Amino acid sequence: MNVWVADVLKCRVQEFDENGKLLRPPFGEASDAYGGLPRPKMIAVDKTGKIYVVDSALQNVQIFDSNTKLLTYFGSAGPYPGNMDNPVGICVHEGDLDLFSKYIHPDFEAERLILVSNQSFGLYKVGVYALGHLKPGKTAEDTHSVQAATLPTGTTTQPQKFAGTPTTSPTTQETTVPATQNAPTTQPN
Repeated sequence: MNVWVADVLKCRVQEFDENGKLLRPPFGEASDAYGGLPRPKMIAVDKTGKIYVVDSALQNVQIFDSNTKLLTYFGSAGPYPGNMDNPVGICVHEGDLDLFSKYIHPDFEAERLILVSNQSFGLYKVGVYALGHLKPGKTAEDTHSVQAATLPTGTTTQPQKFAGTPTTSPTTQETTVPATQNAPTTQPN
């Protein structure tokens, strides 16, 4: 089993074998350009070999193919559903999609869940996102028919860019949308 390392000081990601041998040249750099990793915090790799890197400086997740080519990214800072607030952890989960089906747009076919933990001081500690594609015959325009999303606090907000509008990568047909609003944590009384 290979070991992935987020090298925060050198703004890059490295892959080693179980004996500590570097398997490929490191990738990433201190940049806010596409593929830049100014503060990589955590890495996950899915069963297809895609590499997910959460970056707390850009407050996003970048997805690379197994050859370290950037495929797409999602997330940013901001006060809206699906935002990230100093993200520090990531987990890619291939199952249990049915548990979140009521939060996923009916025109979207989710293939895996991406859970991102935030080091925020507010209520929203974990964001749950779905990676997949639009169902056959559907377009991104079809997803704009949703009127408003209800937040856990009972307030409503209109979907905005990065807050439910799918972003399709120019190199793939995969799309990422927030599967649900960020899950609030229980605050002690």
